[in-house]
Amino acid sequence: MNEKHKSGPGQRSRRMASVGLASVAMTGMLLTPTSLAGAAGLGRHLASNGKVAAGQNIVLTEQDWWGSQPQSGAFDWLFKTYEQTHPGITISRDVVSGSIFTAKLTDEAQAHTLPDIAVADNPVMPQMEATGQFFPLNAEINKWGQWDDYVPSTRSIVTAPDGKIYGIQIGTNDLVMFYNKKIFAEAGITTTPVTWAQLYTDSQQIVAKVKGLTYGAISFGAQTGSCDAGWQFAAWLLSGGAKLSVPDITNPGTVAALTLWAKLVKNGLASKNVLSMCQTTNLPWLEQGKVAMIEDGTWDLATLTADHTLNQIGFFKMPVESAADSTGVPLGGEVWTITDQTPAIEQAAWNFLQWSQQPSILYQFDNKMDYLALRSSVYAQQEKANPILTPFIQELVTARSRTQYLGGEYTTYCNDVSVAVQQAILGEATPLAALQSAQKAVEAQAGSNG
Repeated sequence: MNEKHKSGPGQRSRRMASVGLASVAMTGMLLTPTSLAGAAGLGRHLASNGKVAAGQNIVLTEQDWWGSQPQSGAFDWLFKTYEQTHPGITISRDVVSGSIFTAKLTDEAQAHTLPDIAVADNPVMPQMEATGQFFPLNAEINKWGQWDDYVPSTRSIVTAPDGKIYGIQIGTNDLVMFYNKKIFAEAGITTTPVTWAQLYTDSQQIVAKVKGLTYGAISFGAQTGSCDAGWQFAAWLLSGGAKLSVPDITNPGTVAALTLWAKLVKNGLASKNVLSMCQTTNLPWLEQGKVAMIEDGTWDLATLTADHTLNQIGFFKMPVESAADSTGVPLGGEVWTITDQTPAIEQAAWNFLQWSQQPSILYQFDNKMDYLALRSSVYAQQEKANPILTPFIQELVTARSRTQYLGGEYTTYCNDVSVAVQQAILGEATPLAALQSAQKAVEAQAGSNG
C-alpha cells in the first residue's frame, strides 16, 4: 500500500506504494546483466515456450485490498482486458480489507492456502519472502530482458538479500510539496523553495503577510499509529542525507530534519494540529486557503480534480537540507507476487505479470490507479501527457526503498521514529534525545526478534 495507505502513499484509501535489473537488498548494489544471468539459477525455469498450453482452462486466484474507487476499477479493467485477449484464462479476484490484508497473507502462507497472485504492500516484502511461499522470478526476468527499464530502487524492494527476485511493483506514489498559488502570490513569493533554509524563510514571509492561515504556512502528517509520521518524515531525513536504517536514526541528517519540524511548529509556522493529522487530512486546508503548503502525494490529484481546484495548486520537489543534497523520498506502492503452485499455474501467473508490464497496458493501468509507473519509458510518457507530474517523476531517480537496510524491521522503525517525532514537536525531548530513545527501542525489538 502507499503511505496513503499507510506506509506511505498516510491513510486515506491507500498507502503509500514496475521494475528492472535487480539490486541486492542487503548491499543495494545493482546486478549487472552478467550477474543477473548467473542469478537466474536462483529461480525455477518455467515452460520454455513461455505460453500456457492451447486448450487449457485455467483459473488464477488473485488477492488485493483495493475495495475503493478508482483503484478497484483499475484492477477490474486490467483483469477483464487480459481475459478478453487470453481465452481459457480467468482471474478470480478476492478483495480483502486493508486493515487485515497483511495478517491474512501471513496466515495463508503458514497454512499454504495463498492465492496464485498476491498483491503485497512493498514494506512487507521481507516478511512475505521469509515465509518461503513465493515463486522466485530471476530466471523469467532474465529471459524477459526488460528489467533495466525500471527505477533502481524498486529492484531493491523486490529482491531478497540472497538475490532472489520475488515480484514486480504495480506502480508507485511518492511525496512532493503542494502549495496554494494564491497564497504564494499574496506573500510575494515568486519561486518555490529548494532548500530547508529557503522553505523556512518563505514560511516566515507567508505568515507575516497572509491573513487567515489557521494552520500556518506548512503542514504535514505527524500522527503516530497509522505510520503517517514515519512515512512523511522519511522524505525529510532522506533529503538531509540520512538513510532509512537503524544506525541512521541518529544521523546528523535525521536530527536536522526533526529539528526543522520541531522549529516550524515551535515558531508558529506550522500548527500543533500536525500531531493529530494524517497527510490527506491536510488537503482541504490547502484548498480552503487555511495553510500555504502541505506534503502530499499523487493519490490526491484525483481529489483536486474532482473539487475543481487543481489549477489553484502548484507542486515542487521536497526541499533538501543544502543545495548540494539530492531529494530523497520513500517509494510507496504494492508488488505483484506469484506464490508456489503447480507449474501450469505459475506459468499462467507469470504470463499475466509479463503482459501487465507492457508499456501500453502499464500506462493505462497506473493512470487509472493514480500511480506513477516505474518503467522509465512509461513514466516519461506519463509526464508528457500530464506535466503536473514532473516533480513527482523527477524524484523517482533518487527515490529509496524503505526496506533496503531495514528489511523486516521497517514497521518497528517507523513506529518508534514516529514517537520521536511527537516527543520533539511537543518539547518533551530534544530531537537528538528523542531519536536516541527511538534507536534503542528499535535495537531492543530487533534483538528480541533475533
